[in-house]
Amino acid sequence: MKIFEHLGYHLDLYCKHTYKYQGSVKIDNPDPDREHSYSGRKVEYINSIGHKGTKQKQFTGEFLTEVIPLCGRVLGDAKQVIAASRMRMAAYMPRRN
Repeated sequence: MKIFEHLGYHLDLYCKHTYKYQGSVKIDNPDPDREHSYSGRKVEYINSIGHKGTKQKQFTGEFLTEVIPLCGRVLGDAKQVIAASRMRMAAYMPRRN
């Protein structure tokens, strides 16, 4: 059962030589096998318009990329979802005496 929906994803772009942040490009769906965040970094050729801060920027060339999920929303009644997740957490947490 899916309880959370992501609103989208973006690629953070870093210089492949200096590892400095260059900006980000919004994407709809990443590769299904690709991991998110730092562990999913890889070098890709990018030819797209993105943002760095409030400015638009054209990105062309090879960049070190990292997929980041955008904030999403809870599907269904939020209070029921939170209560269910607390019950699951309580089942895994050992009791203290």
